[in-house]
Amino acid sequence: MAKKAILLIEDDARVEQAVKAALSDYAVETVKGAGEAAEAIRKKKPALLIIDYDLKKLDGLQVFRQVHLAVPFTKVIMISLSNDIPLAVTATKMGVADFLKKPVSVKELLAAVERNIVAAEELTASDIAWLQGESPELKKMNEAISAALQSRRNLVLSAERGIDKGDVADHIHRRGLKKKRQFRAIDLADFRRENLEGPFWAAVQEAVGEDKSSKSAENDEDRCGTLYLDNIESLEESFRLSIFEFFKEKKEKVDPEILVVIGLFDPKSLPAGLVKNYSLVEVPPLRSRRVDLPQLISRQLAAFSTLHGKKVRAVSSELTYLLGLYEFPGNYHELASLLEAGVLSATGEILEIKDLPLDFKTLLAMTIGNARLKGKLGLEEARLFLEKLAYKTLLAKSGGDAGVTARFLDIPRTTFLERSAELGSDLLN
Repeated sequence: MAKKAILLIEDDARVEQAVKAALSDYAVETVKGAGEAAEAIRKKKPALLIIDYDLKKLDGLQVFRQVHLAVPFTKVIMISLSNDIPLAVTATKMGVADFLKKPVSVKELLAAVERNIVAAEELTASDIAWLQGESPELKKMNEAISAALQSRRNLVLSAERGIDKGDVADHIHRRGLKKKRQFRAIDLADFRRENLEGPFWAAVQEAVGEDKSSKSAENDEDRCGTLYLDNIESLEESFRLSIFEFFKEKKEKVDPEILVVIGLFDPKSLPAGLVKNYSLVEVPPLRSRRVDLPQLISRQLAAFSTLHGKKVRAVSSELTYLLGLYEFPGNYHELASLLEAGVLSATGEILEIKDLPLDFKTLLAMTIGNARLKGKLGLEEARLFLEKLAYKTLLAKSGGDAGVTARFLDIPRTTFLERSAELGSDLLN
């Protein structure tokens, strides 16, 4: 059985050695900063993050801000030489699960690791909650996956930015015939420079292994069941073509039971014949799944509330409506980051517009800039409706301060008050 992966962000060799010695039962990978951490997370999501606050370039909280959104449901332990209580409180409010003072005893570190890995595993289902719903687009995706699995064909997985294709590939793996085998991923961006084709094929050989058909079934779980290749657009065209051609005949080249999933952003960007003999699965963007939005919000809200020890149980009707208008250019990642920040900021059980980290320009884009209602309402009626919603939203963000809202809109306060009265008496209540 493979060891659970822990990512340690540490630039002190002595601390690194001590942590690895204490956690010898885990697969601990060390990186020195946020940039390296982001690369490591892209390759394989760790079961846990450990961050040293006392890093040389950026402090641990700065690093946490940069990497946490990539794995929002992964628990984080922070270690520090400081015994500063306000620092620990700040870290906890930001989402750090445990704050430990160095030198940390082996017993204390092990207890924290075991406690947080178990808690994170309980949220695994919520981590891919966005793959569940009733929208026609999502049903179409799942039907395409089922057809590909039944035909035992390799897949090309297409998704916009802000959509975690790795989650979908893992979802496909869990639905596959060999789900008890291992899920392996290779980031092709690591092989985009010239003369790296050789190392890539070596990485493939290592991932899929030699012919292990003679091994007993009890070792089957150690073998590769799904091989996921991400960022194929980063390679030059002839290299991409060689990869597609190789895996087109996978039964002759590698273990015939292995499913190969190749992820990309836009299949139209590839030559027409390049995806031949593959099943194409397109992941629907969030904006095309309005019917699923309440369900997605509810599950994410529950997951983040559990993760951060909060009791936020619902979203206000105004915020629900506002999110329903938004186009979410950042897709599911943007929704998750908004809701997590809102849960951390919320002071009550109901998440309000003011709790989300939305600037005024984004709020205007979510309301006045939205044209979806124009097909249902008259143009002037829709404009007035959205203007009222925008004003109400801006007031909520400014704490009800008409002066602040008027300054942002670059109009006199009296003009804003007069226009608010015209739009409805309830606007300033």
